[in-house]
Amino acid sequence: MEKRLRLRGRADFARLRAEGHTLQHRLLMLSYLPNEQGHNRYGLVVSRRIGKAVARNLIRRRLREILQHRDPSIAHPKYASDKKGCDIVIIARTPIVDASYQEIDEAVGDLLRRARLLL
Repeated sequence: MEKRLRLRGRADFARLRAEGHTLQHRLLMLSYLPNEQGHNRYGLVVSRRIGKAVARNLIRRRLREILQHRDPSIAHPKYASDKKGCDIVIIARTPIVDASYQEIDEAVGDLLRRARLLL
């Protein structure tokens, strides 16, 4: 994922936590908030509760791949015409360890639809 598409700063995550909207799924949590960047930025959180480094890295790689494929169709409808983007954080939950790629993809799609971020 390109550097400009990543959320990295602690302040960005804290702002999303405080001001953003949050949705939950059995496998994931999604927080989102419109930004002024002109493109979407993504943050992934996979805590140590998920498992050892190998499992966490596998989940991160899967989530990055899913987001890369879905990025062109993700936009906040209120700002889609202005070409503004959203800051989106996806937090992995413990049951994701046993989930397949397809299940994770469906969970991400479900959360994005419920957040009305899919065009």
